[in-house]
Amino acid sequence: AGIGSNVISSRAFTSTLRGQGLVPKADTTMTVIMVDTTNALAVLGAQVDDMLQKNSTHVAFCLASPSNRRATARGGYDSKTFDTMVRGPSYAPLLGKGGGSYQVLSSSQTGSNFEASVKIVQADGSSKNFDFGMSLQQASVVDENASLEPYQLRPG
Repeated sequence: AGIGSNVISSRAFTSTLRGQGLVPKADTTMTVIMVDTTNALAVLGAQVDDMLQKNSTHVAFCLASPSNRRATARGGYDSKTFDTMVRGPSYAPLLGKGGGSYQVLSSSQTGSNFEASVKIVQADGSSKNFDFGMSLQQASVVDENASLEPYQLRPG
């Protein structure tokens, strides 16, 4: 539990097991940046960078675990509902107001579970701490919905 007990569950892909170690990260300028989705810190960075620098929830939505999206996105694929939740009072400090930065205060990994405490600092100097929880998805988890592009979990 962290400040306000804010926990966002994310998913790191089983890409290494599937031979797909890197997944492109799309951004609004159509530049493709590779994200190692088997590396929890890289996934966390991709999500937070997208929220802070672009005021976007797209990467966080795509990389949220299937169970998290079922609970926060009306069954798992309603990105508008997910976006509305993140823009609500509990999570809005994750979104950029003209930029910002973050600092990982602590992190630990036990098996396939990863936790990190992160300080979000807005461009105006205001800050808030959040706790993130992530889990590496098993190779048997397949999630190919088009709304998750380019982060679908493919079979194999």
